[in-house]
Amino acid sequence: MKETNRINLKMDIEKNIFEVNATKDLSTLELINILGLVMSEYNMVLMTQDDMESVDFLVGDKGAIIDRILEIGPIDIDLVEYKVNTFGTANHYIYEIDEQEGMSILDVACILSILGSYLGDTMLDAFAMDHRLKSLDKQEAIQEIGNLRKTMEINMNLMQIYGMIGCTYKDERIADEYYIDRIVDKVAITLEVAQDMLDNLESDMDDEDMLDIDRERYDLVEDMGKNKGKHSHHHHDGCCGHDHSEGHHHDDCCGHKHRN
Repeated sequence: MKETNRINLKMDIEKNIFEVNATKDLSTLELINILGLVMSEYNMVLMTQDDMESVDFLVGDKGAIIDRILEIGPIDIDLVEYKVNTFGTANHYIYEIDEQEGMSILDVACILSILGSYLGDTMLDAFAMDHRLKSLDKQEAIQEIGNLRKTMEINMNLMQIYGMIGCTYKDERIADEYYIDRIVDKVAITLEVAQDMLDNLESDMDDEDMLDIDRERYDLVEDMGKNKGKHSHHHHDGCCGHDHSEGHHHDDCCGHKHRN
C-alpha cells in the first residue's frame, strides 16, 4: 500500500475552529463520505467488542459528545488515505486515523461525528445561500433544501454500510475451533444493522425536527440577506448546526437507531 492523501483535521469548539487541510483536494461531500466510513468502522469495532455503553453514548445526546471533546481540548489529527495494490486493475483505498497518544477509539469517533455534522451543515448552508434558490418561492426553496439534506442522508447511510462491511472484512482471523462461529456472528451483526438502517432511513428523513431545521436554515439565510454584515455564521443552536439540547439527536452516529 502507498499513502495517497493525508487529511489534517483541526477542531477547537470553544474558538469555533474547524479546519481541514489535505495534500490532495477533496470536495466537502467526499470528505463527509470518508469520515462516515471511518466512524462507522469504529462503531462496529465497539459493537463487536460488546462495548454497548460506548455505542449508546455515540447515538445519545450530542451535547454529551461535545462535552467529551471539550475535555480533550484542541484537536489536531491526521486521517491518512492508502491505495491498496490491485496491480493496476482497480482503485481501492483504505483510511486510517494516525494513532494519538492518550486518545481512545471513542474519543476519535466523537470527533468524527461532530466534524461530519459540521461539514454537512456547512454544505447545506452554502446551498441555502445559492442565488438559484432566490428565484423560488419560500416553500419551494425549503423543499429543495430538504431534498439535498435527504440525498446527503441517503449517501451517508450507504457510506456507513460500506464502512461496516470494511470493518468485518478487515477483522482478525484466528483459525481456532470458534473461527466459523465468530465469522457468522460478525456477518450477522453487519447485516442486521445495515437492514435496520435502510428500514429506518425514510422515516428518519421526514422527521419533523429535521423539517423545522430546513425552515430555520432558510429563514436565517433570508435574515442574513436583509441585514448584510450584521450576522455571523449561524449554527442552529450548536457548533455543528444541530440542536444539542437534552434529548435531541438524530440517531446518526453510525446511521441507525439502537433499541433495547
